Amino acid sequence: MTFDWVDYLNLAVYLRGEAKNDSSMNEAMHRTSISRAYYSSFNLIKNCLISMGEILGRGAEVHKEIQTIFEDLSKQEMDSIRRRNLIEISNELGVLRSFRNKADYNNAVFGMDKLVEASIIRAQKVKALVQAL
Repeated sequence: MTFDWVDYLNLAVYLRGEAKNDSSMNEAMHRTSISRAYYSSFNLIKNCLISMGEILGRGAEVHKEIQTIFEDLSKQEMDSIRRRNLIEISNELGVLRSFRNKADYNNAVFGMDKLVEASIIRAQKVKALVQAL
């Protein structure tokens, strides 16, 4: 049985709620929520590309590669709605990655509550856009 990457998004939502109840773990839960929201989107998009026959690289480069592939696909797409969706997927993934990098690598992150909310909203949007492809 394969893992359902939407469960990472569900975990992000769960941790956001739990962070309100446990102040001692608040920041760790927020950081993890941001990270899981990104990886939910990343893996949904990656699997979508694989199902379309794309061959992806390995390692850290694949994060940018996936975003670039969606940008390239949008340039080839004739249907205006699908083209817009491909561009939005690429853009949202880029924003989510920047949020994840802040949460995973910066010692101090200001506006963490807003980043959590924005990450979840953007990941939900990516999920809907990928499902519509």
